[in-house]
Amino acid sequence: MDATITIPSIHILNGRWPYFRSLPLQLKALGAIIVVFPTMSIFTEYCMLDFEHSQLRWGTRTMKEKFVDWAARHKLNFVVGSWVVTMTTAGAIIMRGPWVLYFPFAPCVLP
Repeated sequence: MDATITIPSIHILNGRWPYFRSLPLQLKALGAIIVVFPTMSIFTEYCMLDFEHSQLRWGTRTMKEKFVDWAARHKLNFVVGSWVVTMTTAGAIIMRGPWVLYFPFAPCVLP
């Protein structure tokens, strides 16, 4: 995220501020590095602490709580998966019927 802010900022400063435009490329890169790397390391540490905290919470949960948590985080996967299972089950039940025509465009010959 920090690079997505730094690179456009350098582009805007380069276009609007003559003093920034006159700076050597190495100094501009140093300024970007001074902004990007500290924010990246802080963000990485935050993600690591969040991951460790979630692992501790995950280990103490029951199977039902784990399933509810997974379903809350993957709502679309859960909905689409349920729909696929339902349609497959319905198709299997319908195809077992004695009156099912396997070739819908063939002439209908009933016994």
